[in-house]
Amino acid sequence: MKTTWVRFRKIKRPYFHVKTLERAQLKNWKDYLDYEIENGTHDSTVILFERCMIACALYEDMWLKYAKYMEEQQPEATSEVYERACKIHLPRKPNIHFSWASFEEKERQC
Repeated sequence: MKTTWVRFRKIKRPYFHVKTLERAQLKNWKDYLDYEIENGTHDSTVILFERCMIACALYEDMWLKYAKYMEEQQPEATSEVYERACKIHLPRKPNIHFSWASFEEKERQC
């Protein structure tokens, strides 16, 4: 619990802003997510991803990290993550759209 609190204290901007995040802040979010993925429960990890997506809504790599995690843990909810990313936050970013298409194609083949 203490480690989680220390990690969260390093996050300086947990809210959305159109101004870009500093590299150190993005690294803090990534490190915090990696820690939670390894040590937390699925529910706590999803909650942290949702908190992260508030501040990092315009960062394609963060959405891809979330989608990859959901694909491994809860595949039926992955399309919702991609849909939010592609239709709301990143409509002009091609990589996330290609990733979503690839995921949907793979799911239909199963």
